[in-house]
Amino acid sequence: IYEDAAEAIRANYPNLTLIVEGGYYIRFADPVVGEICATNWGDGAGTGITKEQAAAVTTLSQKFRNNTEITSFNEAKYFLCTGNCGDQFAGCTNLESVDISTWTPTHLWDAFQNATNLKYLPNIGDLDVSQCISFAQAFYNCSNLEAITFNAIMCTSIGSGAFGKCSN
Repeated sequence: IYEDAAEAIRANYPNLTLIVEGGYYIRFADPVVGEICATNWGDGAGTGITKEQAAAVTTLSQKFRNNTEITSFNEAKYFLCTGNCGDQFAGCTNLESVDISTWTPTHLWDAFQNATNLKYLPNIGDLDVSQCISFAQAFYNCSNLEAITFNAIMCTSIGSGAFGKCSN
């Protein structure tokens, strides 16, 4: 069951006791992203993935790299990418937004390289980059990227080409 569906049932039927066993499934806005996540890290049946299952994922293993179908992955905030989070969305030319605010990367090399439609990274200011070593070419050729704000950045190196060919 999805959390929002359970809350809607509770709101409409306040006298009903709803018992949910297991975790809530994540409702993905992009069906392609949902299928990739359910297949690779979900319940084994390809039905879905719970928040608890997503939180156990420390790398997306380039499962999205060069995928030209996905348009959003704001549910990435449920995944806890640590260490080398680079090259995750490189070549995702239709990706417009992704929320990686819960990630704790040491590297974001090429993370969004050539994601030419990427405009928005919600809550990027909350990204923990305190141990980040390099952003080299992380946003290279993200020609529609409008702005990125970091609350506090303590990164050894932004790296060459991090924002190269970002015409906006």
